[in-house]
Amino acid sequence: MKESVEWLSTTLSSLGGGVIVTDENGLVKYLNSVAEEMTGWRLDEAAGKSVAEVYVLKDRDTGEILGDRFLQSSSAEAPAAGSAETFSLVAGDDSEIEIQQTVIPVPAASTRRAGSIIAFQEGIGEPREEKDWFRHAANLYLSAALCCADGDYPQAESFYRRALHLFEKGLGGDHPKVLTVLGDMADLYRRTGRIGEAEKLEARAARIRSNLLLEGF
Repeated sequence: MKESVEWLSTTLSSLGGGVIVTDENGLVKYLNSVAEEMTGWRLDEAAGKSVAEVYVLKDRDTGEILGDRFLQSSSAEAPAAGSAETFSLVAGDDSEIEIQQTVIPVPAASTRRAGSIIAFQEGIGEPREEKDWFRHAANLYLSAALCCADGDYPQAESFYRRALHLFEKGLGGDHPKVLTVLGDMADLYRRTGRIGEAEKLEARAARIRSNLLLEGF
């Protein structure tokens, strides 16, 4: 569990994603650096507090504070990969940020769950055309990361490929976000013993790094 959380946190941070982990009572166990920045809480302050106090969500249509109901409504099984909901997050300075989140219930050995992993990303700004395609690509990337954390590597590969296609189409083949996805796909291939395929992606990533250095990224 610890290894999966750390890997997921690192992966999501590369695209600006926040990760919060709760225990079976909805108390905060872990925040990554992005979650700290977006909520205004440091891990040492948030640990042991109710997630509803640290991660304050509002219904975008009604403005109602949701509390921890988004956790209570989750089943003991992980939701379908890619199922994300959009809310308003009340940040540390009381401003509101549009976010997309996915909650993964973490099953325990018994029928009770051991806690939840909350993965969320900030909505993308204008223009509208960029907002739509980028959000979709980022959600596919998030879904791939969640599948990897859950050990569903075939589904993760499918999501990574779709995200890669959108990032390449929208940002160009030598963009840093393309490099990020290639690196994660190569890691997935190595985890599943597909070393040759991993090496091909790593060689492609190396060429992109060289181009980015030449372009001054």
